[in-house]
Amino acid sequence: MDNDCDVKTDCNDNDCDGSITGTVKNKDNASVSGADISAKKDLTLVKSAATNSQGVYSIASLACATYNLVVSHPDYAPQTKSNFQVNPQQQETANFGGSDSGALVLGTSCEPDCTFAADDLIHISCDGKNGCSFYDSISKAACDNSQPGWVRDYNSSHYITCSSGSPQPKVEIKASVSCASGTLVKVTSIVLYNGMPVKLVVAMCG
Repeated sequence: MDNDCDVKTDCNDNDCDGSITGTVKNKDNASVSGADISAKKDLTLVKSAATNSQGVYSIASLACATYNLVVSHPDYAPQTKSNFQVNPQQQETANFGGSDSGALVLGTSCEPDCTFAADDLIHISCDGKNGCSFYDSISKAACDNSQPGWVRDYNSSHYITCSSGSPQPKVEIKASVSCASGTLVKVTSIVLYNGMPVKLVVAMCG
């Protein structure tokens, strides 16, 4: 129902939002700081938070719904709580470890492409773990928080493809458009290419 007449009903109304709080501990019952907790619907990230020095986290203003909670840390294997229910205007508790299941076990959440198992972003903290390797410190800094396959500037004359590969010379080819006859129609739009905004020009001759 639209109780407050704002044209939003039930869990689509922000007034019905709930929240999640909890702690993250390892198998030795020690608090884990700097762990990332992601609330996802299927594979889509909705919100995330990190644990503090006491291993406590809080995710506020979540629409009432069912989520998959994924906790990850560079030094531990990831853990998941599936189908976790957030009820309207309620603060739910989701603990990992301690008296609950899901304690973090030493290992790695780093994938060979230098991403965390819980996301598709490259993290420089994965360097040297589980097959992740950067060309050098320059490429490591350039690729941090990029996605695999994105192109980043290595220096003024070379680029590098994240997260592996050696620097390649930059080759710039200027586009040219011509029509022998007829009408030239050009449409310009800003698009994302290799993680960077570029101007896309579509030209049609007729």
